Amino acid sequence: EINLQCNLCDKKAFLKAQKSKKIHIYQCHIGLYEAIAPIIDDDVVIGYIMVGQILDDRPIGSQWDLIKQKCKAYGLEANDYEQAFFELQQLQKSKIEAISNIMCACSAYIWLKNIIHIERGGLFLRIDSFIRNNLKNKISQEDICKAINISKTTLYNCLISNVNMSTTNYIQKLRLEKAKLLLTNPNIKIHEVADEIGIDDYNYFSRIFKKAYSMTPSSYRKNKLKLPT
Repeated sequence: EINLQCNLCDKKAFLKAQKSKKIHIYQCHIGLYEAIAPIIDDDVVIGYIMVGQILDDRPIGSQWDLIKQKCKAYGLEANDYEQAFFELQQLQKSKIEAISNIMCACSAYIWLKNIIHIERGGLFLRIDSFIRNNLKNKISQEDICKAINISKTTLYNCLISNVNMSTTNYIQKLRLEKAKLLLTNPNIKIHEVADEIGIDDYNYFSRIFKKAYSMTPSSYRKNKLKLPT
């Protein structure tokens, strides 16, 4: 149970650091200080540096009483961890913050020296794959960013650098490309094609298709299948 709570506490802290893209200093669920510094590459959090299990400079006796009380709820006996507790380092909060600032400098160094990096082509492929696999659904920037774990800025920059398109335009491009493929199947009705690419308004589908290819979906089908007019 305590391991599960530790994991949940760390996960929550990682999410906060990821969202803010700044150092996050916090007390864990049993009262020890921990800090996380995100490693950022072009606005993408690609890793973390973490330091933990530090006591602040309050009287150690009062902190020991608090730890015992919290650990008792997990069925832990004080004798099992007493020695480990009193070996923990006590620091003033200002020193904890100073250590965190050093962690931040280290994370910047790791990025600068390319010790850890993201393959940009790989990022585009992940974005492209997510969109293609979800064309039948409503897709928002938020959906993509959440699935790929990136910011809107990173999403925009990646698509601009790879296809020179905004997110909305690229999604529409992929939808229309899939529509062209589906229209070559005479067993699929045109309104079903629209449904398959996530457009529930046939008139809108017909309008954007004609704007892109200078012909309606029905005309495109007749041309591809050599159907009589």
